Amino acid sequence: MTRRDWCSLAGFGAVLLPTPELHAAGGGEVFSQTVCPWTPENPRHDHAQIFSLTNGNLMLVWSEYYVRQPSNIFRTPYSETGAGDQAPCRISARVSRDKGRTWSDRITIQENIGPDNVKQPNLVRLPDGDVLFFFTSWDFDAQQRRIHMRRSKDDCETWTEVRQITPEGGAYILDAGRVFVHSSGRVILPA
Repeated sequence: MTRRDWCSLAGFGAVLLPTPELHAAGGGEVFSQTVCPWTPENPRHDHAQIFSLTNGNLMLVWSEYYVRQPSNIFRTPYSETGAGDQAPCRISARVSRDKGRTWSDRITIQENIGPDNVKQPNLVRLPDGDVLFFFTSWDFDAQQRRIHMRRSKDDCETWTEVRQITPEGGAYILDAGRVFVHSSGRVILPA
Protein backbone atom coordinates (compact mmCIF):
# COMPACT_ATOMS: atom_id res chain seq x y z
CA MET A 1 0.00 0.00 0.00
CA THR A 2 1.40 3.41 -0.91
CA ARG A 3 1.41 6.42 1.42
CA ARG A 4 -1.29 8.01 -0.76
CA ASP A 5 -3.49 4.91 -0.39
CA TRP A 6 -2.95 4.86 3.36
CA CYS A 7 -3.70 8.58 3.68
CA SER A 8 -6.93 8.24 1.72
CA LEU A 9 -8.05 5.45 4.07
CA ALA A 10 -6.78 7.11 7.21
CA GLY A 11 -9.09 7.16 10.18
CA PHE A 12 -8.19 7.08 13.84
CA GLY A 13 -8.82 4.34 16.30
CA ALA A 14 -8.38 4.04 20.00
CA VAL A 15 -7.10 0.91 21.67
CA LEU A 16 -7.38 0.55 25.43
CA LEU A 17 -4.95 -1.90 26.92
CA PRO A 18 -5.12 -3.39 30.40
CA THR A 19 -3.12 -1.61 33.08
CA PRO A 20 -0.14 -3.44 34.60
CA GLU A 21 -2.16 -3.90 37.82
CA LEU A 22 -5.04 -5.60 35.97
CA HIS A 23 -2.66 -7.67 33.88
CA ALA A 24 -0.83 -8.91 37.00
CA ALA A 25 -4.18 -9.85 38.54
CA GLY A 26 -5.05 -11.87 35.42
CA GLY A 27 -7.76 -9.46 34.22
CA GLY A 28 -8.27 -6.55 31.93
CA GLU A 29 -9.96 -6.01 28.63
CA VAL A 30 -8.47 -5.03 25.32
CA PHE A 31 -10.93 -2.66 23.64
CA SER A 32 -10.73 -1.19 20.14
CA GLN A 33 -12.81 1.53 18.48
CA THR A 34 -12.57 3.70 15.35
CA VAL A 35 -12.98 7.24 16.65
CA CYS A 36 -12.60 9.19 13.39
CA PRO A 37 -13.64 7.02 10.43
CA TRP A 38 -13.10 7.85 6.77
CA THR A 39 -16.10 9.48 5.09
CA PRO A 40 -16.54 11.17 1.70
CA GLU A 41 -16.86 14.49 3.59
CA ASN A 42 -13.71 13.83 5.65
CA PRO A 43 -11.39 11.79 3.42
CA ARG A 44 -8.36 11.87 5.71
CA HIS A 45 -7.45 12.22 9.39
CA ASP A 46 -3.88 12.48 10.69
CA HIS A 47 -1.43 14.24 13.03
CA ALA A 48 -3.17 13.21 16.27
CA GLN A 49 -2.45 13.77 19.96
CA ILE A 50 -4.36 12.70 23.08
CA PHE A 51 -4.15 15.31 25.84
CA SER A 52 -5.23 14.91 29.49
CA LEU A 53 -7.51 17.60 30.87
CA THR A 54 -7.37 18.51 34.56
CA ASN A 55 -10.75 16.89 35.30
CA GLY A 56 -9.45 13.51 34.08
CA ASN A 57 -11.09 13.68 30.67
CA LEU A 58 -9.05 12.95 27.54
CA MET A 59 -9.08 15.24 24.51
CA LEU A 60 -8.13 13.83 21.12
CA VAL A 61 -6.95 16.56 18.72
CA TRP A 62 -6.18 15.83 15.08
CA SER A 63 -5.94 17.24 11.57
CA GLU A 64 -9.31 16.68 9.89
CA TYR A 65 -9.38 17.07 6.12
CA TYR A 66 -12.63 18.11 4.47
CA VAL A 67 -14.14 18.52 1.01
CA ARG A 68 -14.72 21.95 -0.54
CA GLN A 69 -15.67 21.00 -4.11
CA PRO A 70 -18.92 19.28 -5.12
CA SER A 71 -17.01 16.95 -7.45
CA ASN A 72 -15.01 15.54 -4.49
CA ILE A 73 -18.04 14.47 -2.45
CA PHE A 74 -18.64 11.50 -4.78
CA ARG A 75 -15.57 9.49 -3.89
CA THR A 76 -14.34 6.20 -2.58
CA PRO A 77 -11.49 5.53 -0.14
CA TYR A 78 -9.19 5.03 -3.16
CA SER A 79 -10.05 8.25 -5.02
CA GLU A 80 -7.02 10.28 -6.06
CA THR A 81 -8.22 13.83 -5.37
CA GLY A 82 -9.11 15.60 -2.16
CA ALA A 83 -6.97 13.71 0.36
CA GLY A 84 -3.45 14.93 -0.45
CA ASP A 85 -1.26 17.10 1.76
CA GLN A 86 -2.58 20.27 0.09
CA ALA A 87 -6.26 19.42 0.75
CA PRO A 88 -8.23 21.72 3.08
CA CYS A 89 -7.85 20.79 6.73
CA ARG A 90 -8.86 22.09 10.17
CA ILE A 91 -7.91 20.93 13.66
CA SER A 92 -10.69 19.11 15.42
CA ALA A 93 -11.18 17.49 18.82
CA ARG A 94 -13.28 14.90 20.62
CA VAL A 95 -13.45 14.41 24.38
CA SER A 96 -13.73 11.17 26.35
CA ARG A 97 -15.04 11.08 29.93
CA ASP A 98 -14.41 7.34 30.33
CA LYS A 99 -10.69 6.98 29.54
CA GLY A 100 -11.23 6.46 25.81
CA ARG A 101 -14.09 3.99 25.72
CA THR A 102 -16.52 6.53 24.19
CA TRP A 103 -15.97 9.93 22.58
CA SER A 104 -18.00 13.10 22.18
CA ASP A 105 -19.09 14.61 18.89
CA ARG A 106 -16.44 16.54 16.99
CA ILE A 107 -15.62 20.15 17.84
CA THR A 108 -13.35 22.48 15.88
CA ILE A 109 -10.53 24.01 17.88
CA GLN A 110 -8.80 25.69 14.92
CA GLU A 111 -10.48 26.69 11.68
CA ASN A 112 -8.44 26.64 8.50
CA ILE A 113 -6.63 30.00 8.43
CA GLY A 114 -3.88 28.91 6.03
CA PRO A 115 -3.89 29.38 2.27
CA ASP A 116 -4.22 25.58 2.08
CA ASN A 117 -4.71 24.17 5.56
CA VAL A 118 -3.71 23.96 9.23
CA LYS A 119 -2.15 20.81 10.66
CA GLN A 120 0.06 19.24 13.29
CA PRO A 121 -1.65 20.13 16.58
CA ASN A 122 0.47 20.23 19.73
CA LEU A 123 -0.93 20.80 23.21
CA VAL A 124 1.31 21.21 26.23
CA ARG A 125 0.49 22.15 29.84
CA LEU A 126 2.65 24.75 31.55
CA PRO A 127 3.61 24.52 35.23
CA ASP A 128 1.04 27.28 36.03
CA GLY A 129 -1.75 25.16 34.46
CA ASP A 130 -2.14 27.15 31.25
CA VAL A 131 -2.26 25.14 28.02
CA LEU A 132 -0.35 26.17 24.91
CA PHE A 133 -1.67 25.05 21.53
CA PHE A 134 0.72 25.07 18.57
CA PHE A 135 -0.13 24.27 14.94
CA THR A 136 1.24 24.79 11.45
CA SER A 137 -0.42 26.63 8.55
CA TRP A 138 0.54 25.46 5.07
CA ASP A 139 0.92 27.41 1.81
CA PHE A 140 1.90 25.00 -0.96
CA ASP A 141 2.19 27.60 -3.75
CA ALA A 142 4.71 29.66 -1.74
CA GLN A 143 6.28 26.50 -0.23
CA GLN A 144 5.89 28.01 3.26
CA ARG A 145 4.78 26.56 6.57
CA ARG A 146 4.28 28.81 9.59
CA ILE A 147 3.95 27.81 13.24
CA HIS A 148 1.24 29.53 15.28
CA MET A 149 0.34 29.52 18.96
CA ARG A 150 -2.72 30.05 21.15
CA ARG A 151 -3.08 29.90 24.95
CA SER A 152 -5.87 28.66 27.18
CA LYS A 153 -6.18 29.67 30.83
CA ASP A 154 -9.31 27.53 31.38
CA ASP A 155 -8.21 23.99 30.38
CA CYS A 156 -8.94 24.25 26.61
CA GLU A 157 -12.39 25.84 26.97
CA THR A 158 -11.37 29.15 25.35
CA TRP A 159 -8.29 30.30 23.47
CA THR A 160 -6.43 33.54 22.86
CA GLU A 161 -6.13 34.94 19.36
CA VAL A 162 -3.77 33.17 16.97
CA ARG A 163 -0.18 34.43 17.06
CA GLN A 164 2.40 33.47 14.43
CA ILE A 165 5.68 32.59 16.17
CA THR A 166 7.96 31.79 13.22
CA PRO A 167 9.39 34.41 10.87
CA GLU A 168 7.96 34.93 7.38
CA GLY A 169 9.29 32.58 4.72
CA GLY A 170 10.69 29.13 5.22
CA ALA A 171 9.06 25.82 5.94
CA TYR A 172 8.67 25.18 9.68
CA ILE A 173 7.02 21.85 10.39
CA LEU A 174 5.94 20.29 13.68
CA ASP A 175 4.89 16.72 14.21
CA ALA A 176 1.82 16.30 16.39
CA GLY A 177 2.41 15.81 20.10
CA ARG A 178 6.13 16.64 20.03
CA VAL A 179 6.24 19.95 21.94
CA PHE A 180 7.35 19.56 25.56
CA VAL A 181 8.21 21.54 28.66
CA HIS A 182 11.77 21.10 29.91
CA SER A 183 12.40 20.77 33.66
CA SER A 184 13.68 24.37 33.52
CA GLY A 185 10.20 25.48 32.38
CA ARG A 186 11.34 26.27 28.84
CA VAL A 187 8.92 25.17 26.09
CA ILE A 188 10.75 23.29 23.32
CA LEU A 189 9.33 22.95 19.80
CA PRO A 190 11.23 20.43 17.68
CA ALA A 191 10.50 21.98 14.26
